Amino acid sequence: MRRVCVVWLCGVLALQIGAGCSFDSGGLRWYSNGTDCGVDPACQSNNNSNSNFNSNNNNNPGPEYCTNGVDDDGDGLVDCDDPQCAMAPTCLFEDCTNGLDDDGDGLADCDDPDCATAPSCVPESCANGVDDDLDGQVDCDDGDCLGTPECGDCHPISNDGCTTGNTCYLRPSEDWFGVCLPGDGTGRGQWGYCDEPTACGLGYYCSSQYYICLRVCHPGGNDCGSIPGTTCRDLGDAGSQSPWGACYW
Repeated sequence: MRRVCVVWLCGVLALQIGAGCSFDSGGLRWYSNGTDCGVDPACQSNNNSNSNFNSNNNNNPGPEYCTNGVDDDGDGLVDCDDPQCAMAPTCLFEDCTNGLDDDGDGLADCDDPDCATAPSCVPESCANGVDDDLDGQVDCDDGDCLGTPECGDCHPISNDGCTTGNTCYLRPSEDWFGVCLPGDGTGRGQWGYCDEPTACGLGYYCSSQYYICLRVCHPGGNDCGSIPGTTCRDLGDAGSQSPWGACYW
């Protein structure tokens, strides 16, 4: 008696269910002289020469087996290139952002090695001037870098990292990294007098040398273009690792 292996058809889907499956009159049948082709490599390699494999009728070729490197159904397409294999687990691609194990390997999204180079799974390097994860934000402007040694605890322009009722300011005592201080960030702007960080508004730095508020900026950028006569200059001494600058003459 020959064993019957049923293939269930759903549109272009053709998945081999394997040994022990029940017969469906609307499905195609694979015969292999009593051998289960789903697990027998010898049967898989002989599927084009075995007269009982695929079909007893040469005009009715069997479905595509999706992992054997053979064009089983004679349509010129092999394995995952064949539309019949579109939903076969071995041919599914992992969508790296949907929280699902698309390819059925037990790993979802960035935990799946298939996503190792996906932009959504590449971590942002916070001091290389490159948008590593392709989210449109570079280094300390990327929220992924909050709390890192390169960027500090908060963003002194966007206020990201601070809770409601607190504002991110730069302080010499913090090596000119951002720190969240109580306040709503509605202090003075450029050139305004200040004697403490919170006297300035969000996005401004209180210069302890000049007692004036200076706009926070990105050294090397053009943040200061709207303030005539100023340039974005690094804060602190040569030993400071702060990524921020201030607009002044």
